[in-house]
Amino acid sequence: MSFTQFEREITSERTRDKLAALRERGVWATGFRPYGYRLEDRLLIVEEAEAAVVCRVHDLYAKLKSATRIAGILHRGGLRTHRGTPFNETVGWRTLQNRLYCGERAYLGKSYGVSTRGSYRIAVDTRSESRQNTA
Repeated sequence: MSFTQFEREITSERTRDKLAALRERGVWATGFRPYGYRLEDRLLIVEEAEAAVVCRVHDLYAKLKSATRIAGILHRGGLRTHRGTPFNETVGWRTLQNRLYCGERAYLGKSYGVSTRGSYRIAVDTRSESRQNTA
């Protein structure tokens, strides 16, 4: 193994360890914020209006069992994601399958509970039928 390859691997390992430590502390380190939350000091805080939509998506799925029909209902209602795009089937599925709404965060195959510092409040009941059928 060359020295440069060794350095790349060490840097990669340090980066992975740092991101895992941030997740354990409940800090949002990478990527866009999930729908239903806002970022404050790198912590996710529930955005009440969006969280209500997330709960509605899960409730509708429990009744309709169709992300396409849910997307149509939300689109006709004029709802958009926080980035301004209309709700579609992909957005619906991502909302249904996002483990963060059940109080977990995953990184490299390991699941982390939601921060105990109170930076999150679980937006969806983990016992809901829709979560059990889509996970």
